[in-house]
Amino acid sequence: MPDNGFTVVLRKLLDGRVLAVAALLLLAACAPPDEAPPGGPPAIPRPVDVGALARTPCLSVPGEPGFVSRRELPDDRMFTEDGPQPVCELTGTGAHPVLKVRWFPQVRPVPLWRGRVRAAEELSVAGYPALLDNVETDGRADALKICAVYVDLADSQGAAVSFTTLQSDPVDACAESRRFAERVVSGLP
Repeated sequence: MPDNGFTVVLRKLLDGRVLAVAALLLLAACAPPDEAPPGGPPAIPRPVDVGALARTPCLSVPGEPGFVSRRELPDDRMFTEDGPQPVCELTGTGAHPVLKVRWFPQVRPVPLWRGRVRAAEELSVAGYPALLDNVETDGRADALKICAVYVDLADSQGAAVSFTTLQSDPVDACAESRRFAERVVSGLP
């Protein structure tokens, strides 16, 4: 059969598909084994037993300069369907900032919050998958600004670190949440 314009174009398309499939197979074979497939939750590098940490919520939370009080809240749930959430709350002076470390002993928070947050920012905290949630306010000087970092620490467990202060406070709430989340997660047993 002689090559006409149609068969030449068809042959080129098929050659292109074969090359594309071969390239995808090669990439899949070269991917590190500890990474999750596309669309699945990222792998946890070193699982942490959050259930043990949640029994004494402040034990694994480092002190922070400028924060004068610390208290444990045995179950400070954001949503009832997310299971118990023991919290360590640190309260500061000045604009009265609050740092909270919320433990999730029964749920992996990043996939859970990914669906609830409008403009989530994916990041990593001490090598663990994380999600940043910068809560928008109405801009009034007496309004609160809140930023939370959710971190997956095991297949079905995690933590959240949030920083809350007045809108008029010049402190970057998200920078503080990220920094403290790194301190907390890096120091976990």
